[in-house]
Amino acid sequence: MIRLLTRLFILLLFLISCEKEDNKPPKVDIINPQSNIVVYERDTVFIELSARDNDRIAEVKLFLDDEMVFSTQNPPFSYHLVTTGRLGHYILKAEATDPAGNRGESNTLLISVLPNTRPVASFSFSPEAGLINESIIFDASNSTDEEDELADLQFRWDWESDGQWDSDYLNTPETSHTYTEPGRYQVSLQVKDSQNNTDATSAEITIQGKFVDPRDEKSYRTIFIGGNFWFAENLNYEMPGNSWCYSYSEENCDIYGRLYTWGAAVNACPPGWRLSTDDDWLKVEAELGMDPYELEYEQDRETGAVGRKLKSTEKWLSGSGIDSHGFTALPAGACSHEKYGLEFRGLGVGCDFWITMYRDKWRTFHRGLSSDSDGIDRHSKSQGSGGSVRCVKGEAYPVIQTDEVRGVFEDQATVLVFLHSSGGDPEGSQVGLCW
Repeated sequence: MIRLLTRLFILLLFLISCEKEDNKPPKVDIINPQSNIVVYERDTVFIELSARDNDRIAEVKLFLDDEMVFSTQNPPFSYHLVTTGRLGHYILKAEATDPAGNRGESNTLLISVLPNTRPVASFSFSPEAGLINESIIFDASNSTDEEDELADLQFRWDWESDGQWDSDYLNTPETSHTYTEPGRYQVSLQVKDSQNNTDATSAEITIQGKFVDPRDEKSYRTIFIGGNFWFAENLNYEMPGNSWCYSYSEENCDIYGRLYTWGAAVNACPPGWRLSTDDDWLKVEAELGMDPYELEYEQDRETGAVGRKLKSTEKWLSGSGIDSHGFTALPAGACSHEKYGLEFRGLGVGCDFWITMYRDKWRTFHRGLSSDSDGIDRHSKSQGSGGSVRCVKGEAYPVIQTDEVRGVFEDQATVLVFLHSSGGDPEGSQVGLCW
């Protein structure tokens, strides 16, 4: 009997101990993430839980602060938390219950959700002034994003900024494009980050053409500006006796072109091209931002900093330009006939460009650039001095220059005129006027 009572007492103790064991709450832990984390809006956070109980798990719940965002009765105990619209700081915790209603709580972690900023689009291209049918390299590797690495960004391009993207999103920031027509093109770039935030930027590129002078096979870059195609280099076609290299140096001719008298300049451009006119220049100056009231002044006109935009970025001893439209005005200097022969001056500090418009028998208008001004001069100078020539596409037309008036009577007079026709010396003639 004593043995039986002893066994019953041991069994009772065992049952009591089991009941106490079953009354313990479940164990639940956050195993991913392993520590406090910082993420960005619209990121997805993978959360993994571990839950265990002597009997079984009835339910697992996940909370952000006091908001339940997930519950399940079956493993796996994991959840993908999308942070869209959840800017701020949150306490992450989990809770598990068993069939008896016992509840266990996990450790807590801090999740900080920061704003996901847009990327910043930026690009460069090389060369800065391209040629038709030659590849231009576009590089967007200066684009940035606070949350993503460059390798996580995507890029697409619009080569004419016509509103139609010319490429799909590319995974590399560098690409190339070839233009087949000269002109100025607005190139657009759009950058997208891993959260589909986008930013766009654009820049203008000048694409130059190429012309080969059939008379001597010299080639010239061309640009489209002011509604016309222009040479983007000074003419370097020899007209014996009326054109010179600065200081008689052929190397200077190769760099700066030749210096011409006005009479030679009128006839110097190749077939299909002509000497620039005052109107041609006025259109360029207006396009580059000169105030309309100043256009026809005879002075150094400074509004719009047109000179700075036309001047090249190199060869100027000071006061270099930005060459914004690919005109590339070099400081070619000038020359004049003095007592002991030609005198050259101004290389590195200035240049003069002949135009067709003359002032009087001896002097003709020109455009002048200098190192000490961001403007552009509109003055006249001696027709026998030397200046540079820029040719404009179009058929040359005669330049008629009036001279002295002779034989003035009550109802008539005689005027001496000179006709400067392309390809020949000026021819003089007397013209009668009646009224």
